Amino acid sequence: MTHELDPLLFKTRLRETLARYTSTAAGVAAARAPLLSQRVAATIAAADLVKGPFVESLPDFEKGASIRQMVLIFTQN
Repeated sequence: MTHELDPLLFKTRLRETLARYTSTAAGVAAARAPLLSQRVAATIAAADLVKGPFVESLPDFEKGASIRQMVLIFTQN
């Protein structure tokens, strides 16, 4: 089974997760400090939490002999 990663969707989900975590970790309760809570949320929303997406293209490995061919080569010598 092959799973392909959509880099744009991954970036969006990662950013949402980091924003939720950061706002939770800030520990500012909206009921106790509504203005501070709003400013924390606005700051997190404006922050560039994730840069990218970074997609890198690598060349294929050089193809060589199969395992069967290598066994034949080494057993004949």
